[in-house]
Amino acid sequence: MRRPGSATLALIAINAIVYLWIAATGGGWPYLSTGDIDGQILLDRGALWGPAVAAGQWWRLISSGFVHIGFLHIALNMFALYQIGTFVEILAGSRRMLAIYFIAMVGGGDRKSTRLNSSHITI
Repeated sequence: MRRPGSATLALIAINAIVYLWIAATGGGWPYLSTGDIDGQILLDRGALWGPAVAAGQWWRLISSGFVHIGFLHIALNMFALYQIGTFVEILAGSRRMLAIYFIAMVGGGDRKSTRLNSSHITI
């Protein structure tokens, strides 16, 4: 039997790996500490941009859910994910929690990409 919260911990690990990957491949120390980063680097790493989604880059609806800017952003999001994700995983199971996570991520990304001015990059 799987330990409760294992899917939540896997999602947290994936988010942390993406965060460190962005820092190692162009973000550097300013990105790690304050989130100060060039928008093009974020676009190259999967950030959400409405015109790119409209042009067929639908995968940005998923990838943008793993892109975070700065330590405070990822720390607070992962704390919330741990608290809520573990609770939902205990109540509904790992598969349903992952389904809820991805539906919320894609649905939220879709709403952001269709309502944004084309000059805004979101994560």
